[in-house]
Amino acid sequence: MEQKNISTISPDNYSTDHLKFVFYQAEKRLEDSNKSYEYITTKTVTILSVTIAILTALSSYSFLNLDIHGVFSPKVTTAVLASIYVFVILLSLARNVKSFEYHPLGSSPDKLYVEIPNGATKEQFFSDILYSEIKNYNKRIAENYDFNTKRVSRLDSAISLLVFMPVFSLIVFAVSTYLS
Repeated sequence: MEQKNISTISPDNYSTDHLKFVFYQAEKRLEDSNKSYEYITTKTVTILSVTIAILTALSSYSFLNLDIHGVFSPKVTTAVLASIYVFVILLSLARNVKSFEYHPLGSSPDKLYVEIPNGATKEQFFSDILYSEIKNYNKRIAENYDFNTKRVSRLDSAISLLVFMPVFSLIVFAVSTYLS
């Protein structure tokens, strides 16, 4: 998402009402990016749960059927390799729920309570503060968008790999049966 460079725009060219309108629109966009984050997290946790269940089942099958005397089993080989396959998917998805810095709505009050510079009117000072927050929101929106794009990409890849897993397992089973 390409962002317009608003740092070159002077707030003096716009009324306070216009700046308020832009701020409220930016606030809506930032809130939307936060909701997207929550939605992606929910989907990731769901896919993680399914992936963990699959990994547990494959691992259990492998351990229960593993022949310690060294007899080769295509079924166990398939289960072990499928477990590794699912584990890699799990690692990729885990990145979507790890801690990170996300940009919430609003700014800390200590950043907004500043002295009015000498010679500035309250109206001009308010416009400057509002403009500063608009720039701040614009930056947050862009960073949240980039972060969400990466998370969606990982989630889509994990879903695709899970859908492909039966084909992978069939190929592994066919090859290991052929080699045994």
